[in-house]
Amino acid sequence: NNLGSALHGLFRFEEAEREYRACLDLAPGHPLARVNLISVLIDMGRFAEAEHAARRLLQHTPANGQSNGLLAAAIASQGRLRHALPYYQAAARLEQQGEERAALSLACALHECGDSEASLRAFGPLMGKTRDPLFMAQMLAPVLLGAGFLRDGWRLNCSRITYHRIQRHHAQLRLSQAIDGPLADRLITVLGEQGLGDELFFLRFVLQLAARGARVTYCANPKLVGMLERMGGLERVVYSTDDIPADGVNILGFDVPHVLHAAQSQSQPVQLWGVDWPSPPWAP
Repeated sequence: NNLGSALHGLFRFEEAEREYRACLDLAPGHPLARVNLISVLIDMGRFAEAEHAARRLLQHTPANGQSNGLLAAAIASQGRLRHALPYYQAAARLEQQGEERAALSLACALHECGDSEASLRAFGPLMGKTRDPLFMAQMLAPVLLGAGFLRDGWRLNCSRITYHRIQRHHAQLRLSQAIDGPLADRLITVLGEQGLGDELFFLRFVLQLAARGARVTYCANPKLVGMLERMGGLERVVYSTDDIPADGVNILGFDVPHVLHAAQSQSQPVQLWGVDWPSPPWAP
């Protein structure tokens, strides 16, 4: 089991599975090996097999939060979110004092089921006791957006992990998440973020920047360059960060809604459930 765990941590899933099964051949009732086997099956995308193994485990450990959580994850991974909810709820109820993983999974599952209000209620008890408020902010942002709390949702969206990754990869760009002063005649470069679908969705906000008088250069996925050049509304379209103007402000596509809002009014700190959400250290 220990060797399997080490391989699992190295993302060598097939080898980890073999070691977990070897452990179970020697000790069929080994609880940790059974849990780890289900976990690696989920990581490999073998969700139906993981569900079958999790149901068998739950028969022996019905009052175990981790067993319920694994079964919930295996079912949800097959798109049966509502069938997974009772097991998420059981996992959250049985979770050890001081832990928050299962309760967080339940809150996110409720959001994915389309019940943003119930999701916000589930987030509530976690707010005052979270040990990682920035991570919680990343998880809460899409729920707030789904529930219609747009200002707070876009602001917390500044905490997302992809901002970190892109900033590290393109450190020379000096990314910003806010623009001081009026937008008219400002030279702004927007970088497309994540996949084609996300780029197309957030382009509606990029065009609003241009409509307010900003001189917008858009760094697009190469597959979109031709379409955007024909569409008009942007000063320039490029597909390589090497072509981005040296002067001006550089922002990511997901930050444009926040920039548009900040240009209209002074954003106030988000206060939910008595928690003053900290601004990320990289935010203005």
